Amino acid sequence: KSSDLAKFGLMLYKADGTAWNLQHSVEYFETITTWVDLINASPKASAIKALVLKTQGINLNDLQAADLEKFGLVLYKADGSSWNVSDSMRFYENIAIFTDLVNASPKAYGIKVLLRKTHNFNLDSLKTEDLEKFGTLLYDENGPRDLKKSADFFEQVVIFLENVNASPYVTEMKELLNKEYALNIDDLKAADFTQLGALVFSPEIYVGFAWVEFRKEDYKAAIQEVESMLSAHPEWQTIAYVQEKEAESKEEFPGKEEARKLLL
Repeated sequence: KSSDLAKFGLMLYKADGTAWNLQHSVEYFETITTWVDLINASPKASAIKALVLKTQGINLNDLQAADLEKFGLVLYKADGSSWNVSDSMRFYENIAIFTDLVNASPKAYGIKVLLRKTHNFNLDSLKTEDLEKFGTLLYDENGPRDLKKSADFFEQVVIFLENVNASPYVTEMKELLNKEYALNIDDLKAADFTQLGALVFSPEIYVGFAWVEFRKEDYKAAIQEVESMLSAHPEWQTIAYVQEKEAESKEEFPGKEEARKLLL
């Protein structure tokens, strides 16, 4: 129709009156179409569309002319080159899968609180600026991480933190974690997760005169074992005392050798 001709003026010409490169214009629309098709073919299509709507303000089921400019930020890099369309779709899909895995965890609330503290985003209310943070959370130098293992990792960290905080010796344990692992579990940062990984999955905690293994499958039993040792030997209950006795290696005191045999 003749009324449509004016619309081509907005579509094919810039604000200064010069024409867009026609080949680039066709490729732009083609890229959008390919991306939407890939999303529609994904088993997580609904979740991805909800994520795109929340973070980009684009309703993929009802595209408007104003949305076309937004795709420039979604599908193109700062230098004007396009992202790999499949990788771009997979990125949103991985966020949707990770979110579903977290929501399915019995520790979902704790994981979300932890991520809010360490990565500064609310998994229930993601914003555009939050997407970049998932780059280091869900990817490493080799590409996408195993999403199930990633969700399980955060779940195990939450369980570990809960059990430490529930211990009557929480102060001593926090002091141990701070001194031996440089971890302040009351103020965790994203950079702490490398250390937490070593601690949670192949960990040893120094208590008294030995290293006590914290098994992934049974944190509570391991912590109770520590508590039992501390209860049996009240003189071990402060790090200062332990350090003092260790420094005085020649000094003997009740239970020292017995403790070494039991714990080492």
